[in-house]
Amino acid sequence: MSDRNDAAGITLHFCALCNESIPKVDVDSGRAKRHKDRLVCGTCDRAMSATHAAAAAEAAGSAQAGGPAQPVGPAEGAGSWGTAAPSAHGEAVHRPAEASSGAGAILVGVLALLVAIGGVLWGRWQREQDLKQADVRQTEARAEWSRTLGESQRALDNERAARQALENTLVDARAEWQRVANESRRASVADASKLAGELEGLRGTLASLDQRLAAAVSHEEFSSLRGAADEARLELSSLAKKVLDLEERQRAPQVQPIAPNPAAAAQPSWFGIVQRLKSPDFSTRWTAVQELGETGDPEVVDYLVPILQDPDVFVRLATARELGNLGSTKAVDGLIAALGDENSTVREEAYVALRKLTKKDLPFDAQSNDSAERQRRIKAWQDWWKKAREDASAP
Repeated sequence: MSDRNDAAGITLHFCALCNESIPKVDVDSGRAKRHKDRLVCGTCDRAMSATHAAAAAEAAGSAQAGGPAQPVGPAEGAGSWGTAAPSAHGEAVHRPAEASSGAGAILVGVLALLVAIGGVLWGRWQREQDLKQADVRQTEARAEWSRTLGESQRALDNERAARQALENTLVDARAEWQRVANESRRASVADASKLAGELEGLRGTLASLDQRLAAAVSHEEFSSLRGAADEARLELSSLAKKVLDLEERQRAPQVQPIAPNPAAAAQPSWFGIVQRLKSPDFSTRWTAVQELGETGDPEVVDYLVPILQDPDVFVRLATARELGNLGSTKAVDGLIAALGDENSTVREEAYVALRKLTKKDLPFDAQSNDSAERQRRIKAWQDWWKKAREDASAP
């Protein structure tokens, strides 16, 4: 049979002569011919048609060349030319035209079979060439993919190395700033102690002059003592102003609370650090963020979340990292908003902090330049967080 069913119930067609598979489109279009219950592919069908045509032409040529023959011999009832007549020994004698026609038909059939075999072999060779070309294209595509992947990996490694170098530089800078700040504090304390000693001495001098002034008896002595007392008071006022200025420099400027008002009762020990978050100096703000994170108190989250909008990228980066370390989910909304930061490093740090706080691993490519795709991912984070809070399944 020319048709077979595979395990999936699909009908497969094969040529009854060359046993090659026949595409369904050839069967539907009529290029493959069905002879009774056997299906023949287009190549074999053309070869068979050529064989039949050649045989018919050979037969026609033989008939024209031989023509009708006259009876041979005097015996009546002898057949025409081309038929077998009995010989003297009773054997049949075959006419030359019949032998020539049979040999020609066999030759044409052999040629047609060779043509069919050649067509089948050519088809197989063509398919092998197509498969080889497909393998070459697939190999080239794999090589290109491997090259692109390697370049992307090298670029990522370089970026990570650059980020690590930047973080190391920040750590060194922080240590240097801390050293300078400590030296400034020590110098300020020494200056304050010196000024306090001088101030105390002037106060003693002024008290002594006041006593002498009260005990003065003559006008000249009174005027002299009063002038000395006035000079002492002026110097005392100047020193007092210097002490106040020095103390003011040691205290951070008074600022309004950044987050919701804390309890009006006793402020925590770290509240003085909060007041430095609005310093015009970015290094002061950066140091304040680091120190608040080191407290480990989740209450500082309310003051750190607004700093995710700080104009300095290093301050925003440190804030996202410290919010992730503090472990409070109060920072989730702010960190989701930080996924839209203009700096990819800040976006990456915010994404790491989000995954740490929520234990959720929603996809997000911080390095992608496709802003529309990033917004879709941010929307997915927002929708999930809203549903988690409504279902009380938020961590």
